[in-house]
Amino acid sequence: MAKKVVIDLPLVETPVLPPLKDVMTWFGLPATPAEAVREMARREGVAPPADSKTLRKLTSSDGISTRKASEIESFIARVSPEIEALSESVSDCKYYKLSNGWQWDMCMRSFAEERLLAPGHAAGFVRERIKSEQRLIKRAREAITNGGSNEDIARVITDSLDYKCSVPRTVVERGVEGWVVLLADSDSPSQAALLRWLHYGRIDFYYRLLCEFSLDLLVAMKEAPNFSEVKERMVLEGAFSRMAPQEGGASDWRPFEALMDSWRLQLGDGKPLSWRRLASYMPTPKRRLAETMEPEREKDQAAADFETQWRRLHEWRNGTVPQDDQLRAFVKNILPEGYDVRLSLLMAKISLAWSAFIRQEAELANSHGALKPKEHNSLLASFPDYWNEYRDQAAELAA
Repeated sequence: MAKKVVIDLPLVETPVLPPLKDVMTWFGLPATPAEAVREMARREGVAPPADSKTLRKLTSSDGISTRKASEIESFIARVSPEIEALSESVSDCKYYKLSNGWQWDMCMRSFAEERLLAPGHAAGFVRERIKSEQRLIKRAREAITNGGSNEDIARVITDSLDYKCSVPRTVVERGVEGWVVLLADSDSPSQAALLRWLHYGRIDFYYRLLCEFSLDLLVAMKEAPNFSEVKERMVLEGAFSRMAPQEGGASDWRPFEALMDSWRLQLGDGKPLSWRRLASYMPTPKRRLAETMEPEREKDQAAADFETQWRRLHEWRNGTVPQDDQLRAFVKNILPEGYDVRLSLLMAKISLAWSAFIRQEAELANSHGALKPKEHNSLLASFPDYWNEYRDQAAELAA
């Protein structure tokens, strides 16, 4: 039988660095090798190196031929040389591809090439987590190889953890014991203590990442003409506190709706705009219009258009993910002239990704039962506590 090639991207579960695939999915970016190859081809304006059926087989048990795999590899090296360079630079590190870090590293290098991610606090935070995850996996493997009881091994790993987090020590200790069992036997079912640790770890990672990115935004906004108007709020609240889940209803919280609510306040003259007034900024349906229209018909058409706008806003507030072109048009319509559309659009995208994260964590918590509802809600509502750690740093940067 001819040799087949399979590209496997396992979802490694560590509390230090969550799988990148989740983030890519939330932002509507390529989340699988097949999607990534198609996106590379679209970006270059060329045909993909293989048809959709072949690309789907990349990560299936069917695999693809070595000849076709070589063609795809050559295509990637040609259109994205940073990925090829990364692959060569880490080929001698046996722990690197056991982690989520190599996927985050590859993504960040690609973003840097496209100038989508400037060096700063958020990028530095992710790179430190990449290193911490590699050290964690290396020490865990070494501890297991050296032998001892699971409790002894877990204690060695717990004592060697070197990354900043706000996860309670007892959650870490019990979670590590479950993680050791999983590392030693990949077929072992996940225990409640491990699932609870991973849940805490994901929230800790993403909330810290938002805080670090908020510092980057603060630095960038210092050059804006209206910085004096937002300076105090950026220090006290950061960029994301107003869309953060609140205690009591965190599991059902929709950050995108909260962001739109904050926009109502900013657009209003001393008081928030009504939701119906905000709906008037929604893009209207595209249609072929006659050059002239009877006044009565024009009035009916305007009423019908507004009903569409109002219905669409209602759908967005209740969790429907906007289409990219509609979201961009809406953001452009509500911004005063001279404001950065890209920044506001990015804030909207982050709020939508946050909404997806909340749904994911709620579904996981309900399915495995490792967290009680009250504990789960308190965790999701803990973002202000994280920003409190960064407030002094924000004040220094704003000065």
